[in-house]
Amino acid sequence: MSEWNPFAVNRAEYMRDLWKYYVPLKELDLETSKALVIEGGRGTGKSTVFLCNCWRNQLAEAENDPSKTIDGFLNKKSVGLYYKVDGAFLSAMDTNSRSLSECIGIFNTYLSVELCKELFSYFSAVCTRKNSFVSDVEFQRIKKIYNRSVRTTPTNNSTCFEDLIDDCDDILNAIEDCINYGEKITNTLLFRISSAGSILKMVVEEILKVEEYSGATFRVFIDEFESLCEWQQKQVNTLIKQSNSYLIYNICMKINGFKTHETNSVGEIIQPTHDYKYFKFENLLETAEYKSTLKAICEKRFVMFFRQLEQTSGLTLECPTDIEFYLGNYNIDCELARFEKRQYKFKASLKRIIWTLSKSEEDFEYYYNLLCNEAPLLNARMHQALLLRSSNYRPTLQELASCFLDWKNNRKTVRKKKYDEWMHTTKMGVVFLLAKDCGLEKWYYGFDTYVMLSSGIVRYFLELCEQAFNFAIMNGFTWEHPSILSPETQTKAAKFVSRYKVEEISSFPLYGSNIRIFVQCLGQIFRELHRNERLTLGEPEPNHFTMDALDKVDHRDALDCAITCSALQELPQTKGKESLNTHVLDYHLNKIYTPYFEISYFKKRKIVLTNAQISDLISGDKSKAEQVCKAYLERYWSRKNTIPESEEFSQQTTLY
Repeated sequence: MSEWNPFAVNRAEYMRDLWKYYVPLKELDLETSKALVIEGGRGTGKSTVFLCNCWRNQLAEAENDPSKTIDGFLNKKSVGLYYKVDGAFLSAMDTNSRSLSECIGIFNTYLSVELCKELFSYFSAVCTRKNSFVSDVEFQRIKKIYNRSVRTTPTNNSTCFEDLIDDCDDILNAIEDCINYGEKITNTLLFRISSAGSILKMVVEEILKVEEYSGATFRVFIDEFESLCEWQQKQVNTLIKQSNSYLIYNICMKINGFKTHETNSVGEIIQPTHDYKYFKFENLLETAEYKSTLKAICEKRFVMFFRQLEQTSGLTLECPTDIEFYLGNYNIDCELARFEKRQYKFKASLKRIIWTLSKSEEDFEYYYNLLCNEAPLLNARMHQALLLRSSNYRPTLQELASCFLDWKNNRKTVRKKKYDEWMHTTKMGVVFLLAKDCGLEKWYYGFDTYVMLSSGIVRYFLELCEQAFNFAIMNGFTWEHPSILSPETQTKAAKFVSRYKVEEISSFPLYGSNIRIFVQCLGQIFRELHRNERLTLGEPEPNHFTMDALDKVDHRDALDCAITCSALQELPQTKGKESLNTHVLDYHLNKIYTPYFEISYFKKRKIVLTNAQISDLISGDKSKAEQVCKAYLERYWSRKNTIPESEEFSQQTTLY
């Protein structure tokens, strides 16, 4: 299947020639003169951005992309050095028997030598492509500075950059032995214990004396910063604080990756704007650039895929490379058409309501025919929701009929405007109710829908596309005759991806079980508030929550873990009816989960949960969480003076 699917590979570590897949983000300035701190969930593209802005991928691109030249790479005055945190090794450094002060010095030497090795590898690569840009005298000075700052006993064996790379490996091996064997190695350390960044800084300053690099900038890109322990982050924070015009430290991490903002200076912290430029991938979701970036990523994949397919199969393909061609866009009329000519339970309910509110049998016949039988399906279902409202908010039959007639005849009146407002706020909610009434699943299809479901995480979008094409190919789709993928196929793919994303929550580190129960219960609350037949749609499609920011939440670590793993996403609060002014953030279920629960991915209405309710939901105690869920819904329906169907809450498949 994968050989026929351009989206079969969607993880950076599995991609050969990663530069071929890379699409720069306009909002992310990698050439900034300030340090850069990037936050994002798994799959947002953090590693891809860092890797593709470092010299190895840039060299590969220069040598293999016809639109690039090797001279462009060799003459570039910005050199990117990539380092991915080795979590297993550095955690051992945190737990070994040496004193903290020794561990700090060893870590600083380790990090500088790792980066020196990458720097020397860059110069080795340049040397093979550009002779004599570093004279012997200049090399000897660089070697001397490196030896003097790293080794306890300097050597003169190195004659080229490859030798310096080997020496870095020797030092790194010695550091590993030192950590693994602890105090058994005490007398004859091969390396010097150093302060934060001092070794790399001295080597870079010596390189800047080489004429061709006199104005160069060396950018360090540290990936998976969140894997560092607190004292190790403190050292890197110091480096961020000390970044200057020629040596800049940049980091990327998962959400809430900072364990500390402190530096080595007492009372000093690093802060956005002052010390670094901050960028959060999930904030791209509602920008036009996110859509255009996804299109560009897909176009690159299609072009490479079709070229490879032509080479292996001999086919001559003229296929569109715009992902929007294959996915189309969601159309509410298309979904409503599938509900036509079915049996509807709501009509019997609407008939009873109109009978109850009518003053005479003649009134009943008139209003029932107008508001139910003669009204389009969407309108009729909306009429029921409006008439279910309490007397303070319910239109009279006469008012509703007048507004509907003005809307139907397109009269420019105040009544038509009011009816338009009703339609605008309730129509998507009506679709969810009609899907349930007809016994059909809600559709999730279209480029715009897949963009929203991805929640700002590029990998999620690629996974949705991968499954959509997998199902389409199984159903007869061919590249010889490409066509739009049907709403049914795309919905099946969205449900498939959504389900396994919900299932994988349990595997999250530390608090997977807590978060799994939390997501399930929260999703079921939202599902009930989307699909119960007595809904009045006065609060359209709630799918996020807020809480009192000033109160303490028990199990806060589990809640933070849910945010770090992108099960929850923090966003600035939307306007709501609540009077509390302490709500500073809204918490959204990741939109990739919405097809599983059959709820809306639009940011509409939020619910307010108390901190005690949140604590029980995230506690990991299934019975407590379910009790909160049940009590919330009972209180909700009691407040609405309606009775939910007892079986509705239990219909959602549970995956505990």
